Amino acid sequence: TPVANAAVSSFGSTAKTDENGVALVRAPIGEGWVTASKDDWSPQQTKAIIETGVTNHVQIEMVPPSRISGTVRDSSGEPVAGVRVSFHPGQYPSAPKYVETRTAASGHYELVMKEDSRGFGGWFGSTSPTNFVMAQSLERNLAAVQEFAAIPTNLDLTLQTGITLSGFVKDTEGAPVTNATVDIHMLVGRSIARLWPQ
Repeated sequence: TPVANAAVSSFGSTAKTDENGVALVRAPIGEGWVTASKDDWSPQQTKAIIETGVTNHVQIEMVPPSRISGTVRDSSGEPVAGVRVSFHPGQYPSAPKYVETRTAASGHYELVMKEDSRGFGGWFGSTSPTNFVMAQSLERNLAAVQEFAAIPTNLDLTLQTGITLSGFVKDTEGAPVTNATVDIHMLVGRSIARLWPQ
């Protein structure tokens, strides 16, 4: 399938692909790399030998972003609309970024994984392959969490009664502290994943 609007770069020249997946870049004679990239897609590159007097053709196969889709239901099996569904990555090289979406009227959701290149060029610290998806209906105090290592393509979730945490932040004299930030973590698999501000 042709990939439109991908950036193709070679020898310092960049052009976007058209609806047929074709981009035209000018390059000097010789050997060099051709790279194709697009938002949320894994960038790909290939080596090309540019000859004079002809139009040199290079074909690059791009890998589309991973997607997780499914339906969120309550304990009675009814689809729930407007639920926030979020993907929380594990700790490993090239783990996708945090993303979130809302369920449609049918309870259906789709999360498009966004690539994170921070793991390229080396990885420091502990590694945990555990990712998780969390669904939250704050208005109805319902939630669901499902953990996994390999990212699934389909994941249905059933909401359960959620847990509400409340408390006070005080100084050493017992006086209330305003504008304090409370950071919450949860144990998932072998890692303690931070619950993002969302």
